[in-house]
Amino acid sequence: MSPWIMCGGYQIEITGPGEMAGHPSVAAGRRALGRAETRLHVRIQHLLLLGSVLVLAVTGVPQKLSSLGASEWLMDAVGGIETLRAIHHGAGAVLIVAALYHLWSVVFAILANRNVTALSMIPDAGDYRNAFANLMYFVGRREERPVLREPTYFNKLDYWVLGWAVAAMAFTGIVRLFPARATGLLSGDAVAAALEAHGNLALLVVVWVAVVHVAYLTLSSQSSPSAVSPLQTSPDGPREDSAESGGQG
Repeated sequence: MSPWIMCGGYQIEITGPGEMAGHPSVAAGRRALGRAETRLHVRIQHLLLLGSVLVLAVTGVPQKLSSLGASEWLMDAVGGIETLRAIHHGAGAVLIVAALYHLWSVVFAILANRNVTALSMIPDAGDYRNAFANLMYFVGRREERPVLREPTYFNKLDYWVLGWAVAAMAFTGIVRLFPARATGLLSGDAVAAALEAHGNLALLVVVWVAVVHVAYLTLSSQSSPSAVSPLQTSPDGPREDSAESGGQG
């Protein structure tokens, strides 16, 4: 009797070297391990994103609204404005690293693993049709909810809004951190615009993450880490949702 091992929840029979590679159970085990590893990477990215945005909000709002009593209390609690800024800069660095890590994961999945499912987050004509059909349903011009496929048009919207917002926050934050050097590369008006835009962008990102990304996707039946990362996809391709869940996106 051949020995067995557990691999990702699957029982795999250990056979000869030539036989094992093509054994169906081995292939299933490898797929299970791959999915588990992908889920781990997605969770890490999710935690880095939400954690860094939370710290940036807590440390950034008091700097923008320094006259508030709560802002003064927080500054005193952490040891002054310089300490608060240092924590803010550290959280910004974590956010940039998380974004680069995500970008590397997507590129690696496409080029090294030949996993083109990451490209499913690119909007297509079907997303516009689905969004219009959903709108018609909600205003009473359509009787049935449209059947959507994951990732839905709303998953893609959330993903790209966060992507562009993080890129803009990172750029304006670096300009704000090194204004003298930025002036040597950009015009004075561009630097001034970046300095002013950084705080406003931060408030918009906090509202979007709190209201849309966390609250909506948590309450939605389609709540999934795939809304943050295109790497979390089924190996068998996108699945069709039922009509009941189709209107959630």
